[in-house]
Amino acid sequence: MAGSRRKFRYESDTGAAFVLTLDESNGEAANGGGIRITGNLVGGELNKPSGFTPRYVLAYLQSNPNIRRKFVIGDPAVVVGVTATGNTIQAPVYANADGTVPTPATWVVTSYRGEKIGVSAAASAIDTGLTDGDSPN
Repeated sequence: MAGSRRKFRYESDTGAAFVLTLDESNGEAANGGGIRITGNLVGGELNKPSGFTPRYVLAYLQSNPNIRRKFVIGDPAVVVGVTATGNTIQAPVYANADGTVPTPATWVVTSYRGEKIGVSAAASAIDTGLTDGDSPN
């Protein structure tokens, strides 16, 4: 069940700050899920580049393994703690209808996926400078 979407600050492995639009409850729930941006940007953020996929973990609700969620991890400093063997995340299942946040539940992390950055067409067309020996140049 998807909720409202909000902008969050995401720090890449290289230290660049991006703005990601995420499901509000998932973005606020995860450990290091990112800083919610309200109004003006925090400073120095860029729109995420084309082909960029943020790091995330997949987890299931400890009390009901049939309930699963994906949590984007916006802070590289918390990756080690979140991805440790048998680690858990404390996050509410979903917000209540009146907007209040229920008591956090325990989510068991099952897998981690690091961030991916696709290679642009311009970058892949750069001449390597190597010659194959069949012409004078």
